[in-house]
Order: sequence, then structure tokens, then C-alpha cells
Amino acid sequence: QRFAQHPIKVITEQNDLLDHTSPFPFAKNIDGLKKVFDSLNSNIASTIADGAFPLIIAGDHSSAAGTLAALKNAHPQKRIGVIWIDAHADLHSPFTSPSGNIHGMPLAAALQEDNLACKINDPSTETLLHWNNLKSVGTPDKKLLPQDLIYFGLRDFEAAEAHIIEKEEVSCYKVEELRFRGLEVCVKEV
Repeated sequence: QRFAQHPIKVITEQNDLLDHTSPFPFAKNIDGLKKVFDSLNSNIASTIADGAFPLIIAGDHSSAAGTLAALKNAHPQKRIGVIWIDAHADLHSPFTSPSGNIHGMPLAAALQEDNLACKINDPSTETLLHWNNLKSVGTPDKKLLPQDLIYFGLRDFEAAEAHIIEKEEVSCYKVEELRFRGLEVCVKEV
């Protein structure tokens, strides 16, 4: 009801950019994501500028970084808050990812966090060029500040991601806490 005063703009676009033989083992298919991020950035920013409410339905977590870039681009002077409801932290970078799957990196891109302290990979120069391009979509600045991120339902993450959560003092409601304290209590706090 609160959003009834805002029109909803439906943008349909299909991007099947996955090449299952990606030449970027530490950031699989990173070369195709710039197009997705740019599209999200322009479509969401124009939707917001038109006074409409953007509703994004995507099939991969990596697109969240493009969505956050678009929101920051549309509101450059404002801080963006994120409640990340997920079992995973999605804080890896090409330097830390054990799998190289980009869908585990959207929050690191939004925070512009490479996490070199936990580096296990040596990404190629081309991979890093793509990674830096993704982090800069919309604006070269951070899209999100660590204090504006809250994890809800976190249960499965690696030491490199825990390092960032602890270092940046990111709010985190793990599954055990939700079960122990109760969902209603935790939702009210968030």
C-alpha cells in the first residue's frame, strides 16, 4: 500500500552471457558481467528518475552488485542500507574465492573490498581489469559502507569472509541466533 503511489516500471531483459569455459578461473564469466551491470545501472537509475519503484528479479547473486551500483548512482549523496538475507556472505573477491564463482562476490564489489589480507589466488591482469571495472560501475566510489550492511540468516561462509565481517564489524544475525532468540525479536532489531 505504501508503494501504491509509485508506478512500477517493468523492464524485461535477458542476458545469457555465461560461457562455461571461462578463461578467468578466479572470477568465472567476469567479462560478461560488465554488460549486465551497465544495463542494471541505466535501467534502474532511469526508473528511479521517472519516479517509479524498481523491482529487480534476477537469477544470480552477482547482479546484486549492479543493482547496488544503480541505486548509488541514482542517489549519489545518500547512503544505501542493505539487509542481506542469505546463508552466504558473498564477500569474496578474485583474490580470495576458492571457487571463482562471481555470485560469491557481489558485496565485495559493492564495498570495493579486495581482501588482500586473505589472498589465496593470483588473478591475471585481465581479470583484475574486469574486477575493477565492475567495482566502478555507476560511480567509482563505494556503493555500500560496512556499517550499512546487515546479514540475516548467515550460516555458511569462509574464513576470508569472516575476516571482513569481523574487521568491519558488520552486523550479523546467524541462523543459530535467529533460532535461539526468535525471528520476531531479531526482525525488530534489524
